Amino acid sequence: MHPVRQTRFDNGAKPPMTKYSEKSEGPAKLRERAERRLNKTTKLEPQLNEFDALKQVHELQVSHIELELQNLELLELQSTQQKLNGLLEHYTKLYEFAPMGYFTICRNGIVREVNLNGAKLLGVERSNLVGQLLRNFVAANCQPAFSDFLGRSFANQGKESTELEFVNAGKQAFFAQIDASANDSGQNCFVVMRDITSHKILEEALHDAHEELGDEIQKQAIELVRANDQLKSQVAAQKLTEQALEQTKDMLRELGVYQARVKEDERKRIALEIHDELGGLLTAIKAHLSVSLVRMKRAGLPKDPELAAACALADSAVETVRRVVTDLRPSVLDQLGVWAALEWYADQFKGQGTLLCEFRIDAAAAATEIDAERSTALYRIVQEAITNVIRHSDASRALIQVTRNNDSIKLEIQDNGKGITTNSRFDRKSFGIVGMRERALNFGGELTIAGEAGKGTLVTLCLPLEVAHEK
Repeated sequence: MHPVRQTRFDNGAKPPMTKYSEKSEGPAKLRERAERRLNKTTKLEPQLNEFDALKQVHELQVSHIELELQNLELLELQSTQQKLNGLLEHYTKLYEFAPMGYFTICRNGIVREVNLNGAKLLGVERSNLVGQLLRNFVAANCQPAFSDFLGRSFANQGKESTELEFVNAGKQAFFAQIDASANDSGQNCFVVMRDITSHKILEEALHDAHEELGDEIQKQAIELVRANDQLKSQVAAQKLTEQALEQTKDMLRELGVYQARVKEDERKRIALEIHDELGGLLTAIKAHLSVSLVRMKRAGLPKDPELAAACALADSAVETVRRVVTDLRPSVLDQLGVWAALEWYADQFKGQGTLLCEFRIDAAAAATEIDAERSTALYRIVQEAITNVIRHSDASRALIQVTRNNDSIKLEIQDNGKGITTNSRFDRKSFGIVGMRERALNFGGELTIAGEAGKGTLVTLCLPLEVAHEK
């Protein structure tokens, strides 16, 4: 015979429940009762023979194994539940903090679910918004269009899109583009809402400009509107749908990278249009003013102070346009590459008196050509890191250092500030840090942030090079 082993329950797992609860009696009382029952059983039952004893031992061992298996299953269930809870929390954050309004409405238009940004757009607390009709926030002149849109969304299997005017709880009107698609059951509809008021204001401004400018300028403005419409069509074709919320973490990351790329392309396009169109107009205005001043001088007329002031304002406007274009997309990044762009960026802080920024790069890294997408990611990561240094670290010096190690680039941003805290590194509202990490992960890179109180912060990026060419 083998002795019966006592079952051990790890990780806080509770043993199976018995007839009597251990919470109601202490160990001493339980033992006392067990001894009384054993004595009573011994008196009533005859002495067990060897076969019966072996049989009982076998049954006890089987019960022991069953209890161990049950304990393992319980531990696996607990581990699975923790993973499920983590995934639920992750997707809940993605839903709640999405940059657009998400709504789930039923066939009669009642709001069943809404995220934080959706409630913010309508100016209503989310708990108060659930149960209300979404049409209550649609402008009166758009009510028929909304009813038709809602009917088509439930009738069709595909996605429906439209632009409507809404009025929030504060009686403030805004324009929104909404996309909707019904679920498989056809009972509920998922709606994505984006505020496009600024685009509408731009369209109205362009329309007013058409009436004031000449035929040639009007043609150019029409081209701008056409290009803007084409961009909206492209963006509309790639908008998030309900299926995006059901995709895996990798697909969500790819979607975030795509949005960053679209944003970067939009910055580049706007910078180019501002430089070519607005910059050209301002230069022409300055030229006309200068010619007028020269003609007055040649005619012996006194200098008109208003014309001189207008000429100075034109110079200031041209400089402002140049600064805005540079902030949107520095031309050196596209013309000379990321290393020259980073060196130029560090030089911008000279003479400002707020931060002394230094850029260093080893020969191997300097001889490496980086493709356009990686160049943009490197530049934006450095830009975000230096912006955080200026805003939060109280640092006086910052060093940007680039080295190459085999087939990867190592980028370090070190400052002498007060040092980042652990809470700041993992704060869910630190979207700048999250954006830096997502840019690195898109190319298989890794970004780490280390800081110590009073000793500054070190941001390290290791970026693999899939395609690297030597100059």
